[in-house]
Amino acid sequence: MRKITCFVLCLCMGTIFSLRAAIPLELVNNGDTSDSEIYWCILGAAGNGTAHTGKLCYVNPQGELIPAKLEDNDMVVCPKNGQSYPNYFFKLSENPPTYLPPMYGTRMFISKNSIMYLKIMGGENGNVGYAGQYVLKG
Repeated sequence: MRKITCFVLCLCMGTIFSLRAAIPLELVNNGDTSDSEIYWCILGAAGNGTAHTGKLCYVNPQGELIPAKLEDNDMVVCPKNGQSYPNYFFKLSENPPTYLPPMYGTRMFISKNSIMYLKIMGGENGNVGYAGQYVLKG
């Protein structure tokens, strides 16, 4: 049975929650798939523990919030369509963070064999957002 267990207050793709303090994170792979074939990404708005700052960030393997930028769209090229995308995904084998920093509107994405191709989009006042992959197309 292939299973990835995530012990984080029901932190799943599509779940919205708010954090006021760092919480522990443990990703455990109990399946047949190698940790080097499983990719994870955590996106959300930065917070300082008491306020929502509104800046889209991703979490790196050290548990740090890194601001998303339009320029990140040039990180990796999708082999299927030749377009450039950001790469905010990390292999499970790269040791995910042990604590999640304060964040708001957070999403966690997990994929197998490849990163998911998300696009960073520009908005008003220099803010950025993202467009997710169409999961029914693969």
